[in-house]
Amino acid sequence: MREEKDLSHVGHRARMRATVKKTGLDGLHQHQVLEYLLFQILPRQDTGELAHRLIDRFGNLEGVLSADPEEIRSVTGVGPGSAAWLKALGDMANRYADTVYERRTAVRSAAEALRFVESRKTGSDMYGTWQITLTNSGEIRSFRQISGDMTWMLPETIRDALDDVLCLHARYVIVVLFDEAEDPDRIVERERDHAQQYSRILSSIGVSLLDELIFIRDRAVSLKRDAGFGENESRSGNGSLRDAYRTEWESEMSDPDR
Repeated sequence: MREEKDLSHVGHRARMRATVKKTGLDGLHQHQVLEYLLFQILPRQDTGELAHRLIDRFGNLEGVLSADPEEIRSVTGVGPGSAAWLKALGDMANRYADTVYERRTAVRSAAEALRFVESRKTGSDMYGTWQITLTNSGEIRSFRQISGDMTWMLPETIRDALDDVLCLHARYVIVVLFDEAEDPDRIVERERDHAQQYSRILSSIGVSLLDELIFIRDRAVSLKRDAGFGENESRSGNGSLRDAYRTEWESEMSDPDR
């Protein structure tokens, strides 16, 4: 009898795998998606019943994947390994969603860059130094932290930042700095020097530093727009993102309602 049940269990999983292969996860209901995910880590357990219990407890698939591991473990049949697996899946799904969003977002001016960062700050405690990498057309490839504080012009930090640029085949970069303590004017002066150094390094690999954005308490500064960074750059005249970015901030500066 036990052998017959096990064989039925194997057959059910084989049919579900065949469905996923043919139609993807779109061919499954939420509890079936969760069941499919669970039997990747629980090969000998009836994950169908477990999936139903989890959906009943957290409401839907999103609720399960965003739940705290300790809460997940309160559901009968879930051990520490399964809870950690579900948490990792949720984190991975969020990171993928962020990446898709970033790659559909384009930046062509300081105002657009500031709005993008503000949208990512919402509900998040962001700190340290981050880097936005962009394609030739201004599409965002990544937005990642490169340093846990403001001391980002260090060899190891720059090496990691350049690795990111090269791996993603980025053509443009924007540095983003978050600070809550220091004097704003002193930070801007120091960061102009840092930006000029990083710009020269990036230029050596054919990449341009578009701007550095500094968020200080309730103030947001664009070195390009507000502090004259890159003001001596010549225009390429080929419709590049750098030219477009420069034109946009010049328009903003001349706008009396800005």
